[in-house]
Amino acid sequence: MPYYARRRQKGFTIQEMLIVVLITVILLAMSMIGIVTYSRYLRITELDNSAKGIFMAAQNRAILLSTSHRLEEYVVGSDNKMDDVDVFPGTGNTSKMTAYYIHSDDLKNGKSELLPKDTIDPQLWEGDFYIIYEPKSASVVDVFFNKGKLPVEGDFPSFYKKWRTQPRKVRMKSKPMIGYYGGEAAKGGDTISLRTPVIEISNTNTLTVTVKYWVPRSLAQIGATGKVALDVKLNYEKTDFPLLVTDAEKQENPEISYLGYSYTWTLDSLQDENKRFHKLFSKAGKQFVYGKDFVIDAGVSYKGTLDGIHINSSRKTAEDNSLFAKGSTKDVALIGYLRHLQNLDTVFSHVKEKTSAKQLNDIYNVDGYTFRPIFNRVLQSYDGVKFAIHDLQIGDRVNDTTIAPETHAAGLFGTFSGAANAKKEIKNTRLVNTNLTTTNGVAGVLLGAGDSVDLTNCQVYWENKSEQTNDLRDLLGSDNELKYQAKGTSI
Repeated sequence: MPYYARRRQKGFTIQEMLIVVLITVILLAMSMIGIVTYSRYLRITELDNSAKGIFMAAQNRAILLSTSHRLEEYVVGSDNKMDDVDVFPGTGNTSKMTAYYIHSDDLKNGKSELLPKDTIDPQLWEGDFYIIYEPKSASVVDVFFNKGKLPVEGDFPSFYKKWRTQPRKVRMKSKPMIGYYGGEAAKGGDTISLRTPVIEISNTNTLTVTVKYWVPRSLAQIGATGKVALDVKLNYEKTDFPLLVTDAEKQENPEISYLGYSYTWTLDSLQDENKRFHKLFSKAGKQFVYGKDFVIDAGVSYKGTLDGIHINSSRKTAEDNSLFAKGSTKDVALIGYLRHLQNLDTVFSHVKEKTSAKQLNDIYNVDGYTFRPIFNRVLQSYDGVKFAIHDLQIGDRVNDTTIAPETHAAGLFGTFSGAANAKKEIKNTRLVNTNLTTTNGVAGVLLGAGDSVDLTNCQVYWENKSEQTNDLRDLLGSDNELKYQAKGTSI
């Protein structure tokens, strides 16, 4: 047999086989290490998530008990007190606080109000855990958890000091493993970022702005809540007006990791004469054109220093229209509420430049409010878009000395003069169940007086809601001398 044929029939040598086996064993060992590591990672993640669940439930209860001034009753004691606890562990800051620890056995033996059994998963309730409180700020500081038994040898304060700042990889190697959650403070390192404030503008029959901001509980724990400053200003036509917190309605809204606060200012009111936009936001020597958009600028910052801790500030802006619905332009007023409609009156709101108005939806009267007939020499067009205006109680302007006596006519629009030679129109407008009271002879429910005003697709009618009569005069409180007449489509 040829030599090359014998070489092809030859198998692997023992050395080659041993190399293959060795490589296989090494690969298996490496994969097993990865599997074991991943398995331990899943276990520590589960324990940390369990600690977080307990933390959040306990914090909610702490907030609730604090509002009824009962938190310290359950938490504060002489045998569970820990002095000189770091507020910002693992940083260069030396701020301290006094904390109190509660063991899971304490909850099962008389202190269940701190964490009722039904507020967490039953499996967590059966585990071994410690909750650390700072009662003055109604804060939960940390939670340690294990399904079986935590490796607390001796007193808990020594365990706490040792394990509070240990990273996950170290806690994962502990036997047994230690689950831990310390809230936002434990994750923040040497930087605290103040949450961006939230601006909510309500543009209805009252124009209000509410600014919400939050103080981290870690700052509350060192008594620094008052150093977190809220700065709010309103900008109108490039002029800044400060909105002072002393002029606002304040609410407290505590959350898991933060103390929440909100301040609400009234910028324009239908019924409060002292809170009209043109009165609140004016400046000597400057003429404003009211009816434009305004901008709210809100900022949160820390007024002070903390050694080893950097605190980032944050800002937010929002805008809306001062007198009308959002989206109104220089010439067009959008009307969505009775306040917007009333603000078309120049004397009421000092509005300028709006030559037309467009209704966005049905409008309803406000209880107890008497509508002032609209007087506006610039307005040329009102389009109701076939939406209705319900239950208006219209008065007159006989005693209004700010306008000429000949313009005292009463109606939704007292007068509709518009600019000279301009086309004037009221269209697609529906008045339902309107009541008009006047001592002046010039009156009309839709329009008191006007010169060459086109009325197109307008309706004025009353709904018979009475079971006593079908007589329209009875419904309106009229006598037999009063006549109702509709004539033509323009006046």
